[in-house]
Amino acid sequence: NITPHPDAIPAKALFEWGFLLGHGSIADYPASDEYKYITLPAPYISYRGELLQSDDEDGTRFKLVSTENLNFDLSFGGSFPTDPEKNQARKGMPALDWTLELGPRILYYLHRSR
Repeated sequence: NITPHPDAIPAKALFEWGFLLGHGSIADYPASDEYKYITLPAPYISYRGELLQSDDEDGTRFKLVSTENLNFDLSFGGSFPTDPEKNQARKGMPALDWTLELGPRILYYLHRSR
């Protein structure tokens, strides 16, 4: 097993951007067992700052405490509006608006392979 010298591994850039076109299924609302297909063009932004980070590893978060085994941060999430006429479980109920999730998150790693 040959391990490269740490200086030989290129560092990830602080900031990257681009555009992407995604297509897939997404839950109608959190914990829903019904899904809808969506095609969405969107900007792709990856920022790896010391406190604020947004990437494909853990989403967008504001790091409050970070050690080798412990991460405590604020994370963000959300969902699209739901049409009750297209969701069997919500027939006859009011439509759901956009949702935004913001909250603390604690991750403790018992073991991390590097």
